[in-house]
Amino acid sequence: LGIHVHAYTKSIGPISVQEQTISLEQAKLSPLYMPDLNASKKAEAYLSELME
Repeated sequence: LGIHVHAYTKSIGPISVQEQTISLEQAKLSPLYMPDLNASKKAEAYLSELME
């Protein structure tokens, strides 16, 4: 059928991905599956701060 489904994390806490920055290739590289590597790095720092 040629159907492809893609999922990603749009936001974690106050960190959100902007619609114009979405890249499914970047989502594959992000440990949090966020399609914007800058947002992913901010979310990683945010989560690390919460776990301290």
